[in-house]
Amino acid sequence: MTKDQEKFFREVLLQEYLRVCTEIRALESYNDKIVGFGMTLMTIAFAYGIAEKVYVVFLILPFSLLGVFAYFVMNLRWIHRMGGYKYELEVKLNQTAGKRAAVWEHMVLNADRYNASFTLLWIVYTIVSLGIFSISVNYVSTEFGRPAALCLAVAFGALATLLAVAVKQVLDLGDDSRRLAAAELEKSA
Repeated sequence: MTKDQEKFFREVLLQEYLRVCTEIRALESYNDKIVGFGMTLMTIAFAYGIAEKVYVVFLILPFSLLGVFAYFVMNLRWIHRMGGYKYELEVKLNQTAGKRAAVWEHMVLNADRYNASFTLLWIVYTIVSLGIFSISVNYVSTEFGRPAALCLAVAFGALATLLAVAVKQVLDLGDDSRRLAAAELEKSA
């Protein structure tokens, strides 16, 4: 590679790195806003359903909650994918620079992924989900009968299990994302 080609390659890598950083930040911000808005709407629906005795709300509420969590996990998957790509871009940038100039994804990779705040967050989500679910099943059972409550419980359990599998897949995604990104970047070098 000539000096001009090396300079061009380095510039392309840097621009791509900055683009990925911007996309990750935008996705994180957007995700927080949508999840916060969804949780707010569900809280309003929950309060309205109890206050006005509109019990049909409790047929929909558990699934709405799972929908918000599924949306969160879907975006988390994209963020992890982009993080793997960003990691490999850092590797290439550092190789072309001849020293460690970019280190963020390396620091994130070596950080403790299963820390207390992460665990606490999922415990809170689980408690809130189970609380909304149990209250919903109680209202549905009282107003629509036990068969409707059983259908609600089975459907919620199945969807909650799928959501748990999706969360596990996202948590295991890092190595695959980096491996795929490394292979693609190697083709372009």
